[in-house]
Amino acid sequence: MMGTTPMPRFVFSAPWRITLSYALAALVCLFAAETLADLSLDGSMDLWGHLLVKAALFVVVTAGVVHLVAERVFRAFALRDRAWREQETRWRQALEAAGDGMWEVTLPGWKTTLSTEWLARLGYEPRDFGGRWEDWLAWVHPDDRAQLRGEVERFAREPAMRYSCELRVRTKAGGYRWLLSRGRVVAVDGKGRPTRLIGTHTDITVSRQAAQEVAEAAQRYRDLFDANPNPMWIYDLETLQIMAVNESAVQRYGYSREQFLTLTILDLRTPEEAARLRETLLHEQGIQTGHIWEHRVADGSRLIVEITSQPLTWAGRRARVVQARDVTEQTESRRALEESRQRFSAIFHGANDAIFLIDAQARITDCNQRALEIFGGTALDIIGRWVVDFFPSHQPDGSESRPRARAVIQEVAARPVGPLEWTLLRCDGTSFVSEVTVSALKAPHEDGYIIVVRDVTERKRLHERLQLLNAALHATADGWVITDAQGAIEWVNPGFSRMTGYEPDEVIGRNPRLLRSGRQDGRFYARMWETILRGEVWRGELQNRRKDGTLYDERMTVAPVRDASGRISHFVSTKQEITAERQLEQQLSRAQRLESIGMLASGIAHDLNNVLTPILLCVEFLKAEFPGEEAGAKLKLVEQAAKRGAGIVRQVLTFARGVEGEHSTLQPSLVLKEVGQLARETLPRNIAVRIEGTDEDGWLVEGDITQLHQALLNLVVNARDAMPEGGRLTLRRREVLLDEDRARRNALPPGRYVELSVVDTGVGIPAQLLDRIFDPFFSTKPRGQGTGLGLSAVYGIVRGHGGAVEVQSHLGVGTEFALLLPALEQHQPSAVAVSEERELSGDSRLVLIVDDEPAIREALSQLLHRRGFVTVQAEDGLEALSLFRLRPVSAWALAITDMMMPRMDGAALAQELKRMAPDLPVVGMSGMLSEVIPAGAARPSQELQVFDKKLPKPFHEAELVRILAPLLVRGVPGDA
Repeated sequence: MMGTTPMPRFVFSAPWRITLSYALAALVCLFAAETLADLSLDGSMDLWGHLLVKAALFVVVTAGVVHLVAERVFRAFALRDRAWREQETRWRQALEAAGDGMWEVTLPGWKTTLSTEWLARLGYEPRDFGGRWEDWLAWVHPDDRAQLRGEVERFAREPAMRYSCELRVRTKAGGYRWLLSRGRVVAVDGKGRPTRLIGTHTDITVSRQAAQEVAEAAQRYRDLFDANPNPMWIYDLETLQIMAVNESAVQRYGYSREQFLTLTILDLRTPEEAARLRETLLHEQGIQTGHIWEHRVADGSRLIVEITSQPLTWAGRRARVVQARDVTEQTESRRALEESRQRFSAIFHGANDAIFLIDAQARITDCNQRALEIFGGTALDIIGRWVVDFFPSHQPDGSESRPRARAVIQEVAARPVGPLEWTLLRCDGTSFVSEVTVSALKAPHEDGYIIVVRDVTERKRLHERLQLLNAALHATADGWVITDAQGAIEWVNPGFSRMTGYEPDEVIGRNPRLLRSGRQDGRFYARMWETILRGEVWRGELQNRRKDGTLYDERMTVAPVRDASGRISHFVSTKQEITAERQLEQQLSRAQRLESIGMLASGIAHDLNNVLTPILLCVEFLKAEFPGEEAGAKLKLVEQAAKRGAGIVRQVLTFARGVEGEHSTLQPSLVLKEVGQLARETLPRNIAVRIEGTDEDGWLVEGDITQLHQALLNLVVNARDAMPEGGRLTLRRREVLLDEDRARRNALPPGRYVELSVVDTGVGIPAQLLDRIFDPFFSTKPRGQGTGLGLSAVYGIVRGHGGAVEVQSHLGVGTEFALLLPALEQHQPSAVAVSEERELSGDSRLVLIVDDEPAIREALSQLLHRRGFVTVQAEDGLEALSLFRLRPVSAWALAITDMMMPRMDGAALAQELKRMAPDLPVVGMSGMLSEVIPAGAARPSQELQVFDKKLPKPFHEAELVRILAPLLVRGVPGDA
């Protein structure tokens, strides 16, 4: 059976007991009062008396209960307070018995209390301490006050933190004792701020003094250890790890102190000596005194030392202290004598040159192995023969060999002779070219001579090839550089000097980094070095800086050169300047980019012009229909907005298609003067305008004066915006002859050009933006202050005139734009445009209007109706031909057609109309503002000549009248 869980017993706490007692007493009081009241009602007592009795009884009972509760509460508080004081007394006695003193700080006010026993330990009487925090700080050592003040203030700000601080306190006798002061917060106010801090002081003077004495003793031994002139170290007997090392060992062995402490004593030995040391340690406890060992220092060289070793305990471990005395010099001197004999033999027989020993009579007494190889014989064929036997009778230059050889041998007694280039004979009679050096030999028993012969036949051949190669390297236009493995320049050719401006003596010994322009980051050069250090050839393009500070682009190839051991010893780099090539690539890229954007802009502009045309035409109607002032003002706003839109479209098309309109012969100085005068009148007064080169007899150009005005004014406006604080604007005209280099950079033919410059002293253009300033819709001006089409229009206008735009800018200095326009070969008079005002009257003549935009057809039709014409509308070329054939040819006075339409465009329609009615005037409308067919059209541009006039969209009524009036002078047709 499952057991039953007993019900929990409810335990009444003290508050509950008090509450229930009061409730029971109140109930008894009420019951008694009601009983008295009932009894009294039967008597003579009135109702007011009954109430007084009930109230008095309630007050008496309630006061008794409150008294009992208060007495019990105060008794409990008194017991707790007595227990707390007894506990505090016990803790104080315990601390004082342990030799610690107590302190207490009360906040705010920083009232400070120190225990009497602790004051006595410091030699003070209670009256010597003022009870303030400043009084305690006055006893603290001056060097410890700042630390103590900071620790206590932080302790007071952070109640949860425990406080601990070591400091020195002045005794009454004038000395100082070390204290360990600790404490904590024991009371806080309602806002959590400390109000009471208590803690202890522990005297740690003895322990501090003992630690100091130990440290001083250790330092004395450390000084003796470090000051020893011989290398010394201490190593662990179990691990052989070096645990300490003196300065002499650091200096002699070349390891830093940190590196030394990572080594074992085995690491100081050569591999052979390390094996010997292990064998010694197996049989001996440490290294015995007087042993000679060969050590290895940090740079790989070897050191012969005599080891002295003694046992000791270090850091609680069994160890040995070692002293190493350098005996390298003594040991090496003993070896030197034996090695000198072996060395001479090795040099003599291992030399790469033939060496002969001859006696005073010039007879060969000995020779090395190389002599046998060079002269092609055995020792029997050579030893014992006269030296002159190996000289031909004559040298290649015709001089006698043997008399000269005898004379040289006789001269050797005074000084060595050579090297001399001579042709010698082998044992088989063949000849070879050699270098001969002759020196005297002083022997104990007999004097003689040493003759050294080097076969230089191959070297001569290589030298001739090197001379040929050197001539080629000096003649090449490319730069050649040879560096060592660390990158220090050892040789450069003249091409390098021409390219960089540095002469060879200015760069030999320096690093090629002196050419760096800063355009390539560290990762670029890191990848290059990774490639060539792997032994691979690196090729790439970069931008460097010449000696004069100008930048240039180069294509560089770096190839490593290995020595006989296969290690990389040198690097050879070739440098080809590609500045002009880069500029042509950038211009081609920019031209392609602008051309593609221009094609897109042309299509968009065409559609916008079709939208703006009916707006401008309808404004003319509305002005006539609503002549009021209020309506006129609103219509003027509409007209201005439409004109502004047309102006923006015109700038887009200027960028996209270049120059539009009629070209005539122009004097650039006059154009410059007009723009300069306009600048003086409109620019702020803090911008000074200066015009240079206004000679009216200078070279002429052919172009559209309106477009050139626009280009110059766009540059003037940009210059004004670049000088918000004022400055100087210079308009300059110069006549220049473009050389091949400058012409190539601008994709122009060399020749005569007129340069029109706009120079400002403004803020300048950052170098990283120069490649983008001619991009359409790119602008550095704030939003709403520029369309980004100004410089694009300038670029299109100048290119349309067969010229180019150059720009130079420096931040904080200013910017110069130069327009290069091709000059005419001879003086040509300027064409003068004559404007003629004509009236246009329809007289019921019939006009064919063709456009795929209904709004344009309707607006144009209403305009012509108003002037008395009869119009017929068609939406494309096929519909127009159908309507044209419905009437006789003579009935038609004029045809106005759009150039770009679906099914049949305007050019095809005009050709058909001209074929049927050769005298019919045909006007072509276009939103492209161009006399050429847009890119992608099917017909060549010469077919557009079928139009008698062209009318650019959008247009006003006055422009339409100016175009149509000359075409309709033949009068009204007979059967209109």
